[in-house]
Amino acid sequence: MRFLIIWSYCKRFRAVTQRIRAKTHEFRANTREFRANTREFGANTREFGAKTREFGANTREFGANTREFGTNTREFVAFTREFGTNTHKWVLLSSRRIT
Repeated sequence: MRFLIIWSYCKRFRAVTQRIRAKTHEFRANTREFRANTREFGANTREFGAKTREFGANTREFGANTREFGTNTREFVAFTREFGTNTHKWVLLSSRRIT
C-alpha cells in the first residue's frame, strides 16, 4: 500500500515538473521573441529619428526656397511695373510728331 501512495506522489510530482518545464520553455521562447522585438523597435526608432531630422531639414530648405520665391516675385513685379512705365513713356514719345 505504501508503494502505491509513494508511486502516486511520484506521478503527481512528475506531472508538475513537466508542466514547469513546459512553462519554462514557453517563457524562454517569449523572452527571445521579446528581445528580438525590442531590437527591431530600437532600429525602427533610430530610423524614425533619422527621417524626422531629414524632414526638418527639408522643411527648412522649403521655407528658404519659399522666401526666395517671394523675393523673386517682388523683383519681377517691380521689373514688370518699370517695364510698363517705360513702354508707356516710349509710346507717348513715339506718338509725338516731329515738326
